[in-house]
Amino acid sequence: MRHISANSFLFTLESVNGPSGTCSTRLTTGLWLATDSGGLHIFNALDENGLSAKRED
Repeated sequence: MRHISANSFLFTLESVNGPSGTCSTRLTTGLWLATDSGGLHIFNALDENGLSAKRED
């Protein structure tokens, strides 16, 4: 294996009916396992896990 990369995004909640304020956190949505001959992308596909040999941008 050459390297492992993680896909993530910033998830933010904002209060609309109570005290004002926001809460943010990073969510990991997938892993890219790179090899010399390609790789494997394992990702969140809503109610199941997804697999792909295509690298995410």
